[in-house]
Formats: sequence, C-alpha cells, structure tokens
Amino acid sequence: MATAPNIATSCPGGNGIVTAAANATRVQINSGAVIPSGGCSVEVDVVAAEPGNYINHIPAGALQTNFGPNEEPAESPLLISTLGYISGKVFIDREPVPDGIWHAGRSTAIAGNTIELRSGGSCTAGTLLSTTTTDASGNYFFSELPAGTYSVCQVEQLSGTLNSITTEGVINPYNGSTGTVGSASNPDSGTPTSQIVGIVLNNNGNADEVSGSPQNNFSEILPARISGWVYHDRNDDGVRDGGEEGIPNVVITLTGPNGLTKTTTTAADGSWFFDELPPGEYTVTETHPDVWGDGKDTAGSKGGDASTVNDVISNITLVAGDDAINYNFGELLSPDMVLTASAVCDAGVPYVNYSVSSPSPFGRMAFNAAATGSSPAFTISWVTTGGRLADRASNQPASGTLVWPGYQEDEDHHAIAFPGWVLEDEWEQVSDDRRPDMTLVASVGGMELTALVTYPEATRACAAQPSGTFTPPTPIAAPTTTVWGLMLLSALLMLGTWYQQRYRLRIRN
Repeated sequence: MATAPNIATSCPGGNGIVTAAANATRVQINSGAVIPSGGCSVEVDVVAAEPGNYINHIPAGALQTNFGPNEEPAESPLLISTLGYISGKVFIDREPVPDGIWHAGRSTAIAGNTIELRSGGSCTAGTLLSTTTTDASGNYFFSELPAGTYSVCQVEQLSGTLNSITTEGVINPYNGSTGTVGSASNPDSGTPTSQIVGIVLNNNGNADEVSGSPQNNFSEILPARISGWVYHDRNDDGVRDGGEEGIPNVVITLTGPNGLTKTTTTAADGSWFFDELPPGEYTVTETHPDVWGDGKDTAGSKGGDASTVNDVISNITLVAGDDAINYNFGELLSPDMVLTASAVCDAGVPYVNYSVSSPSPFGRMAFNAAATGSSPAFTISWVTTGGRLADRASNQPASGTLVWPGYQEDEDHHAIAFPGWVLEDEWEQVSDDRRPDMTLVASVGGMELTALVTYPEATRACAAQPSGTFTPPTPIAAPTTTVWGLMLLSALLMLGTWYQQRYRLRIRN
C-alpha cells in the first residue's frame, strides 16, 4: 500500500467501510458493509519495490458474507511500471453548482464511455495510439507510455447528459522526471465532445522512468428542462383551470447563459417546452398573440419574476436536472368584440366573408384582418330565421370566408347543389329556409356574436344558382328618334298655348 492510499469506493457507505493502512499488504472491507447487486469497486494506490506484473489474490474462504464465504479464490493482475501513464474518470457532476470534481457518494460514475489516446497536441490531427472504455467506476487508464506529448479525447457524449467541466490532470514525477499538464476544453464542434490535449510526459534521462498524469477528468451534467402554457384565462385569475383552452402557434423565446437563445411555438393545446438546457439563469418571453388581450403571467415551479415586464418571466434559475413547469401566459378576450359579415358571389359560388374585431383598445389586443394561427378558435354557426341550426364549423380564425350552406360541388368542382333549388329532370326553384336571410353566430370563450347575412343576388356576372336557370330582366326599350321628335313637338305646342293664355289674361287686366 502507498503511504497515502487515496481510498475511493463506489460501495454504499463510502470510504468509511474500507480499511487500507499506509504500507499495509491488504485491503479490508469492514464487517457489516452492504454490497449491492452487481457489486461495487474499491480503489487504492499501491507501491512496489520493483516494477513488474503482480497478482492481487483473495484466497478461498477469505471473503465472509451473509451468503457464506467465497468458494473459489479470486485473482486480478496488477501492473507496476516506471513508464508513463495517463488516467482519469468520467462521471456525472450532481453538485447544485457543478465544479467538475468527483465527490464520492454524490457523483455518479459513467461506465463504458469511450476514450481515445492520441499522439501530439490535437484530438483531430494526432495519430490514434489506443482506445479504451471506462470501467464500472468510470475510470480509464493508458499505461506503458514513453516520454512524449499526448492527448486524451472523449469520443461520445453519454445520452441524456451535457458537457460540464473538463479538468486537466496533474503531473506525477518519477525520480526527477518532469512534464506539463494538458489543456482541457469542450469543443464547439462536438468532435470530440471533450478533450485534454498537449499532455507532456518527460523522462529523467532514463527512458524507462517517465512521469505520469492522473486526474484528467471528464464531468457531465444532467440537462434541465422548462415548460409552460399559453391559455385563455376565462376568469383572469392567473391559474390555468380545467376547461381553459390553450392557444396554439404563439412564439416563445428562451434566453439564458453564454448567449443561449432558443425559440419555439406553442402546440395545438397551447403547451411549450425547452429541454437539453445547461444550468444558469433564464428568461422566457412571449410574442403576444393577435386578437388576444393581455392576462396574467405566472412564474412556475422554480420561481422567477413574472410581474416586472409584460409577457416576460425572468430570473429563472435552473440547476442540473431541474424540470421547471407551469411558466404560463394567460390571455383574455375583449368584452366588446363585434362580428361583421357580408355575402358575395364569386365564380357562381355563394360565400360569406366574416371578421371579428374590437372597436376599442383592450389591453394589448391587436385585431388583425390577417390574424395569425394564434387567434382564438371560433365556432361559426348558421341559423335560419326560424331558429334552425343549418350548419356549424369549428376551429375557425377571427376572419375568413365560408361557403353558404346548401352549396355543394363534386370532385371535379362542378356545382351539384344550391340552397333553394332541387334537381329532378331539371332544376326547379323551391322554398328553402336557408334563403334569403340567415344569422351568422361566432362563438368563443362563452361569448356569442351575431350578424345577419342575405344570400347574394343573382346577376348576369355571378348567378349563385344552377347554370342555365338565370334569366336577366328585360330592359325597358329606349324611345326611337321619331318618338323623341313627336314628344318634343308636343311639348313646344303646349308651351306656346300656355304663353298665349297668359298674355290674354294680362290684356284683360
């Protein structure tokens, strides 16, 4: 055993269950220790009088457990060499503020992670010398290295983690040998995902006595996640209650540490999220949706400031592994919305153009004739003058165009039905409560808006009825030249008679 054994274990109970005295010849796991399913590891530093291959030996019966002693002896090789080495650990850093340091009992070892050893000061240009994978304790080790310059390269990121702090190791000299620690980084390109380059191992003039470099560590963190909703807050209480519908297609922007910026849009149910986030302070900003009034913004499970700036939730601190939920933006509908509608005929087809608007400002409401997909989802109903529901269309925007109920086309876009007409041997006009007038009803959030619409009048340019059934009205014939002349002559004669009578009357006076 080395003078400083540097005990490390993955067993429950930590280093306290291990006895490894300085310069001792044995390591002991204390009585009462619990070994989990799959086992655990114990690491110590050892020394030897001479370099070479040694055998660690546990005789049969020496290991006593609740299930009895070991029936077979156990052995493992141990190489002690004065040549150089590079070693380290790959682990998940679970500290609230990641520090890149392995903490027994808190950090989690990553087994099976691939590490490459390359010559020179680069992970992309250096010659590949060796490849290994981390053991159950997250350790990797390259040994029997001559003096030279080396780089260790983490080839792949463990799924579900993000890079944390990569730490260059130290130089352990041997008999006066020297060296230089490497340079640790997480390349932006992601290839490799992390690296420690330019580790210089020197000898002391004897080629067999070379420095080593332990503690070249790669730490990872669990990513954070943040999510929320944009919704219609019907009672304006800042709480997303059951039945309060989400608002789709609203732009949400996340800003965070080191210039991080991400953008998404709300889903059909009004939800949004960002994942794979490093620890840090974040701000969520909503691009206010058209046709909605501003309601209450709410900071969620990890806190934040939702009251200082409209449509902004700031000062959200996320640590590794956080799942921050319910960062919500409530929206309102204007109490004075109005519905306007008018019937039109286009290419023989009867339509109604409709639009919902607000005559007065309401918070940050911005009604827009070309409302985006984030506008409220209206239900548009057609009601006859007798009160019968003739048709209904759901999930409609704040403005749009609808075909008059009763009009139909075949797959080739030929008209096959019109309201007020039936086809037997020939088209025949009949009574139909869908003509001439109907009431258009726009419903949203418990509100109903109405507008009276009249079926478009048939014209020579657009009949809005079956082809061949429209007869233009007979125009009134204009008078001929002869008729105009007779009319003018008659008028002149009448005028002359009137002047004569007037003159005679004045003579008598």
